[in-house]
Amino acid sequence: MGRPEEHRLYDFVLKQVLWDEDREKIRKRLAVNEVADEEAEKILQAAQQERIATLRSKHGGNFWKGSVAFITGCLVLGGFRYKYGYLHIGVLSGAGIFFLAGLSIMIVGALGYLGASRKKGSVADE
Repeated sequence: MGRPEEHRLYDFVLKQVLWDEDREKIRKRLAVNEVADEEAEKILQAAQQERIATLRSKHGGNFWKGSVAFITGCLVLGGFRYKYGYLHIGVLSGAGIFFLAGLSIMIVGALGYLGASRKKGSVADE
């Protein structure tokens, strides 16, 4: 057998893994299609790795977006304070929104990235 991704049933298995279908049901369908157990396990593992990579890609992007917003808020606060020596309420509230929103998006992105291998349910639900 070559790479699992090149197997004729890989796309079928990948779709089911992305939708979080039960692994035993997938194995039975592969057995019906005369795929050996060892080969089926390799295909399932490759599909699971692709699922995790898909989830991590999405959450990693959120982490970086949150980081940019967080840093922007910090720079605006620090820059305004440095230049004028005080914080105007408008600047404080605007930069505070960037700061807090960025921090929350960053935390959610990091938790999603780290928890990608344990996530249940369809990838489409993200």
